Amino acid sequence: SNDGVYHDMNCESLSYDRHRGTDFFAFPFYWYQYENDMLDVVAAEEGQIILKVGQADNCVARGSYGMHMAIRHGNYISVYAHLKEGSLTDKDVNDVVAKGEFLGKVGFTGNSASGPHLHFQVNMDPDLDNGWTVDPYLTTCQSSNQSQDLMERKQEQEYRYTELLSLTTHLDDPVWGNACDNSFTENPYFGDEYQIGDTIIIIAAVRDFTNTQELSVTLTDDLGVIRQQWRLDMRDITGRDNQHQSAVYAKLNYLVQDTDPTGKWTIGAAIRERINGRLTQVGSFLEKDCTVEPFTTSAELEAIS
Repeated sequence: SNDGVYHDMNCESLSYDRHRGTDFFAFPFYWYQYENDMLDVVAAEEGQIILKVGQADNCVARGSYGMHMAIRHGNYISVYAHLKEGSLTDKDVNDVVAKGEFLGKVGFTGNSASGPHLHFQVNMDPDLDNGWTVDPYLTTCQSSNQSQDLMERKQEQEYRYTELLSLTTHLDDPVWGNACDNSFTENPYFGDEYQIGDTIIIIAAVRDFTNTQELSVTLTDDLGVIRQQWRLDMRDITGRDNQHQSAVYAKLNYLVQDTDPTGKWTIGAAIRERINGRLTQVGSFLEKDCTVEPFTTSAELEAIS
């Protein structure tokens, strides 16, 4: 609406007043993905660039959009904000972009103190701060004069959409987060090769996890024997009895024993919910392999080298 009072796509509170867009985060390890230029921003639809702002300082809470672009699609304008410094497309104002064309990288320029993310906004007026803002998700929360769909959306996603975001293995405990003054760098320590005596570190990330669901993770060795299975509910993961978490992750450890077989091991993860008395899988099943090798002594390493 134009009165500064905003709601999310279900007329509820996953938004806040005077926030005109939808924020997209790459969870987890969004600082790592930002630092390694892994997060492309592309045009939502074909259109003409009408605004391109390429000068902004990181971690400065002024100039709310930071580095941003605006593209006109007929009666609508899409806005892409907080883009990474130096990442914007070479195309300029008045140039035409195709649907899906690269615009820049996700950054944290402007007022984006919560970390690297894309602020996506749809307007009906080039005045981004005062023009009429449209909810691109098109739900009953909008009045009839707002209920037009820029993206020609074919189906409506569920309000809460439980899904496994990622299943990763690590060689050491990840170092999380990053300071705006670059005092330290996020390091996930990704890896999938272990020896006898090493700890296999597993991280499973989930969106829209609820207290009626459980995260199930199974670690199976090269002989097909389940070495460990974790079944985690909301309290296990967060330490609280929250009804809903937009994004959570579980970190699981397994110490490889000298009696364990070497070879290819497999990790499988799924979300299950009790429906009508039965546990039913929700969303996709993720699987990842890792390798367990015999322990290599320092003397052996020296001989190999």
